[in-house]
Amino acid sequence: MKRGYEVYEFKIISMMPPDKWAARFDGQEGLMPMVGWALIERNNSTEIKGMIAAEYGKILPCDCFEDFLCYEPTEMPISAV
Repeated sequence: MKRGYEVYEFKIISMMPPDKWAARFDGQEGLMPMVGWALIERNNSTEIKGMIAAEYGKILPCDCFEDFLCYEPTEMPISAV
């Protein structure tokens, strides 16, 4: 499924495994595995974002995608890595 997205400027400061979390997107059955949680710098402040693997090998914050709904806990880790 090709999804629309808009990349905003950010710098990854550090990353950690997603553990038992995944991303939910509108119109997709099931959860999307995450690559991890990232501490990013954006607009002169820091934020924690869930990251997924996008097309062409890009690692992007979930909220870049217009159909992103939320992060959800899972029974088991379902990392995309």
